[in-house]
Amino acid sequence: MDLKDLLSLMKTMYPNYNYVDKMVDLDYKAEVTSEKLKNLGWKPRKREETFADSIELFEKAGLLDGQPFRLPYLYRMAA
Repeated sequence: MDLKDLLSLMKTMYPNYNYVDKMVDLDYKAEVTSEKLKNLGWKPRKREETFADSIELFEKAGLLDGQPFRLPYLYRMAA
C-alpha cells in the first residue's frame, strides 16, 4: 500500500484527527511481500480491520494526543 493511500484511508476512517497537510512524494517504494507467510498457511486480514485495530491500540497507549501525525524518521529519509 502506498503511503498516500494509507493516509487517505486514515482520513476516511478517522476524519477528526489532525493530519499533516503537506507530504513530499519521493517516488520511492519498498516492496514487501507476504508470500512466505502465506506459504506457511497465514491468512491476511482486511487492511481496514488491521488499521482500525492499530489505531485503537495507539489511542489506548496515549500515542494519539491531538498533534499532527508524523511519520518516523525512517519513512521521511530521502531514498
